[in-house]
Amino acid sequence: MTQKFFDRLLLIISTCCLLAILQISFFHIPFNWFNFTNSSIEKTNDIIYSLATSFIAGYIFYVINVQIVTYLREQKTRKLIDNYLIDLATEIQVGQLYLSKTYFSSKKFDSLTLNDFKTLTSLGKSQINFTYKQTNTLGNVRNCSTGTFSEIDLYFEEMDMVKNNIQTVFSFPYISSVDYDLINLLHKIQSSFFYIGVKHIKNGITYLDFEKHFFEHYENFKELKKHVTPRLTE
Repeated sequence: MTQKFFDRLLLIISTCCLLAILQISFFHIPFNWFNFTNSSIEKTNDIIYSLATSFIAGYIFYVINVQIVTYLREQKTRKLIDNYLIDLATEIQVGQLYLSKTYFSSKKFDSLTLNDFKTLTSLGKSQINFTYKQTNTLGNVRNCSTGTFSEIDLYFEEMDMVKNNIQTVFSFPYISSVDYDLINLLHKIQSSFFYIGVKHIKNGITYLDFEKHFFEHYENFKELKKHVTPRLTE
């Protein structure tokens, strides 16, 4: 039994109890389908009234001390989860921006196909000197640079941060409140063959069909942007 199902069940029972109290107090319809005496009917109604009142009192206590507190905690946790999601989406966006400006500057980046990635069979080891601007949460624009990073270093750092952030997101309580499709997508990104390929290339190992996995990573990021808006990076 899930928590939501349990809460709905309590709400339904409490509603029935409230209706029972109203009909006994105001409509005076006895809870008696047998040929009881008036005294027996009155006792039956008293028992049902007492049970219904006690249940509603307990339900009110549960709502105040459990449901409301849980809801507030869930909202705070969801805000933290959203921050981690924005961070990982922004980190991936840096690599996608480099990809766009370096290899696809003459093409519409949102409409690439697998055929466009056919030359991206590996990652370069030389320094790339890539610069970009990024807007932080306060709206301030800062100039950023990859410094002495090569392509391998750029995507390896992305892999490290993204995987750590996803693992942190998965460890939060109330993760079940996050959209299922987003959770499934995060798992795909975390366990993607693209990051396995980056790790292999970093270790000097040739990784077959890397261009296909590069394209898959590109597609995953396009899908991620439907759920999460990364910080402005250009």
